Amino acid sequence: MIPTILKIKKTLEENNINYFLSGGSSLFLRKIIKNTKDIDFSIKEEDLKKAKEAFKEEKLLTSNKKAITFYKDGFEIELLLTSEKTDKLSNDILEKKLFDKIKIKNEEINLISLKNLLSIYRFVYLRDGKEKHFERIKLIEKLLK
Repeated sequence: MIPTILKIKKTLEENNINYFLSGGSSLFLRKIIKNTKDIDFSIKEEDLKKAKEAFKEEKLLTSNKKAITFYKDGFEIELLLTSEKTDKLSNDILEKKLFDKIKIKNEEINLISLKNLLSIYRFVYLRDGKEKHFERIKLIEKLLK
Protein backbone atom coordinates (compact mmCIF):
# COMPACT_ATOMS: atom_id res chain seq x y z
CA MET A 1 0.00 0.00 0.00
CA ILE A 2 2.79 2.45 0.86
CA PRO A 3 4.34 2.40 -2.65
CA THR A 4 0.89 3.15 -4.11
CA ILE A 5 0.33 6.04 -1.69
CA LEU A 6 3.72 7.46 -2.67
CA LYS A 7 2.90 7.20 -6.41
CA ILE A 8 -0.42 9.04 -5.97
CA LYS A 9 1.22 11.66 -3.72
CA LYS A 10 3.94 12.25 -6.33
CA THR A 11 1.40 12.69 -9.12
CA LEU A 12 -0.67 15.13 -7.04
CA GLU A 13 2.40 17.17 -6.12
CA GLU A 14 3.73 17.21 -9.71
CA ASN A 15 0.38 18.68 -10.77
CA ASN A 16 0.25 21.28 -7.97
CA ILE A 17 -2.74 19.63 -6.30
CA ASN A 18 -2.83 20.15 -2.55
CA TYR A 19 -3.97 17.02 -0.68
CA PHE A 20 -4.15 15.16 2.57
CA LEU A 21 -4.59 11.46 3.25
CA SER A 22 -7.68 10.61 5.28
CA GLY A 23 -9.82 7.67 6.36
CA GLY A 24 -8.41 4.24 7.06
CA SER A 25 -5.25 4.88 5.07
CA SER A 26 -4.26 7.67 7.50
CA LEU A 27 -4.82 5.25 10.39
CA PHE A 28 -2.79 2.59 8.56
CA LEU A 29 0.19 4.91 8.08
CA ARG A 30 0.10 5.74 11.79
CA LYS A 31 0.15 1.96 12.49
CA ILE A 32 -3.21 2.22 14.28
CA ILE A 33 -4.90 -0.35 12.02
CA LYS A 34 -3.29 -3.22 10.12
CA ASN A 35 -5.00 -2.80 6.76
CA THR A 36 -7.63 -0.93 4.81
CA LYS A 37 -9.37 -1.60 1.52
CA ASP A 38 -9.02 1.80 -0.08
CA ILE A 39 -6.80 4.86 -0.08
CA ASP A 40 -8.53 8.20 0.45
CA PHE A 41 -6.98 11.50 -0.57
CA SER A 42 -8.89 14.74 -0.06
CA ILE A 43 -8.38 17.43 -2.70
CA LYS A 44 -10.16 20.67 -3.54
CA GLU A 45 -13.12 20.48 -5.90
CA GLU A 46 -11.51 23.25 -7.98
CA ASP A 47 -8.65 20.81 -8.77
CA LEU A 48 -11.03 18.31 -10.42
CA LYS A 49 -9.88 19.05 -13.99
CA LYS A 50 -6.19 18.93 -13.03
CA ALA A 51 -6.74 15.63 -11.20
CA LYS A 52 -8.60 14.08 -14.14
CA GLU A 53 -5.76 15.09 -16.44
CA ALA A 54 -3.09 13.87 -13.99
CA PHE A 55 -4.73 10.45 -13.68
CA LYS A 56 -5.98 10.14 -17.27
CA GLU A 57 -4.01 6.90 -17.74
CA GLU A 58 -6.01 5.25 -14.95
CA LYS A 59 -9.33 3.60 -15.68
CA LEU A 60 -11.76 5.81 -13.77
CA LEU A 61 -14.53 3.92 -11.99
CA THR A 62 -16.43 7.07 -11.08
CA SER A 63 -15.98 10.76 -11.51
CA ASN A 64 -18.60 13.07 -10.09
CA LYS A 65 -18.95 16.11 -7.83
CA LYS A 66 -17.97 14.06 -4.76
CA ALA A 67 -14.98 11.98 -5.87
CA ILE A 68 -12.79 10.50 -8.55
CA THR A 69 -12.39 6.76 -8.01
CA PHE A 70 -10.02 4.34 -9.74
CA TYR A 71 -7.93 1.24 -9.06
CA LYS A 72 -4.16 1.30 -8.86
CA ASP A 73 -1.93 -1.60 -7.83
CA GLY A 74 -4.99 -3.50 -6.56
CA PHE A 75 -6.21 -0.68 -4.30
CA GLU A 76 -9.29 1.45 -4.74
CA ILE A 77 -8.14 5.07 -4.83
CA GLU A 78 -10.61 7.80 -3.93
CA LEU A 79 -9.82 11.44 -4.57
CA LEU A 80 -12.47 13.03 -2.36
CA LEU A 81 -13.47 16.48 -3.61
CA THR A 82 -13.94 19.20 -1.01
CA SER A 83 -15.24 22.74 -1.16
CA GLU A 84 -16.44 25.39 1.25
CA LYS A 85 -20.00 24.34 0.41
CA THR A 86 -19.72 20.54 0.53
CA ASP A 87 -17.14 19.87 3.26
CA LYS A 88 -16.04 22.95 5.18
CA LEU A 89 -13.75 21.04 7.56
CA SER A 90 -11.73 19.31 4.82
CA ASN A 91 -11.70 22.50 2.77
CA ASP A 92 -10.27 24.45 5.73
CA ILE A 93 -7.66 21.74 6.34
CA LEU A 94 -6.48 22.11 2.73
CA GLU A 95 -6.63 25.91 2.58
CA LYS A 96 -4.88 26.47 5.89
CA LYS A 97 -2.59 23.42 5.62
CA LEU A 98 -3.85 22.12 8.96
CA PHE A 99 -2.78 18.54 8.27
CA ASP A 100 -0.17 16.48 10.06
CA LYS A 101 2.91 15.21 8.23
CA ILE A 102 4.44 11.78 8.48
CA LYS A 103 7.74 10.71 6.94
CA ILE A 104 7.78 7.41 5.05
CA LYS A 105 10.78 6.33 2.95
CA ASN A 106 12.19 9.88 3.11
CA GLU A 107 8.91 11.27 1.75
CA GLU A 108 6.62 13.58 3.72
CA ILE A 109 2.95 12.68 3.42
CA ASN A 110 0.12 15.00 4.46
CA LEU A 111 -2.31 13.30 6.87
CA ILE A 112 -5.51 14.46 8.48
CA SER A 113 -5.08 14.97 12.24
CA LEU A 114 -6.73 12.38 14.48
CA LYS A 115 -8.96 15.09 15.98
CA ASN A 116 -10.26 16.11 12.55
CA LEU A 117 -10.56 12.50 11.42
CA LEU A 118 -12.71 11.85 14.49
CA SER A 119 -15.01 14.72 13.48
CA ILE A 120 -15.35 13.34 9.97
CA TYR A 121 -16.02 9.78 11.16
CA ARG A 122 -18.72 11.09 13.53
CA PHE A 123 -20.41 12.94 10.67
CA VAL A 124 -20.19 9.97 8.30
CA TYR A 125 -21.47 7.58 10.98
CA LEU A 126 -24.50 9.79 11.63
CA ARG A 127 -25.13 9.99 7.88
CA ASP A 128 -24.51 6.34 6.94
CA GLY A 129 -24.73 4.36 10.19
CA LYS A 130 -21.93 1.92 9.27
CA GLU A 131 -20.54 -0.15 12.13
CA LYS A 132 -17.00 0.25 10.75
CA HIS A 133 -17.21 4.02 11.30
CA PHE A 134 -18.50 3.58 14.85
CA GLU A 135 -15.60 1.24 15.64
CA ARG A 136 -13.11 3.77 14.29
CA ILE A 137 -14.75 6.54 16.36
CA LYS A 138 -14.23 4.45 19.52
CA LEU A 139 -10.64 3.65 18.50
CA ILE A 140 -9.70 7.29 17.87
CA GLU A 141 -11.46 8.51 21.03
CA LYS A 142 -9.39 6.01 23.03
CA LEU A 143 -6.17 7.22 21.39
CA LEU A 144 -6.98 10.88 22.06
CA LYS A 145 -7.64 10.38 25.79
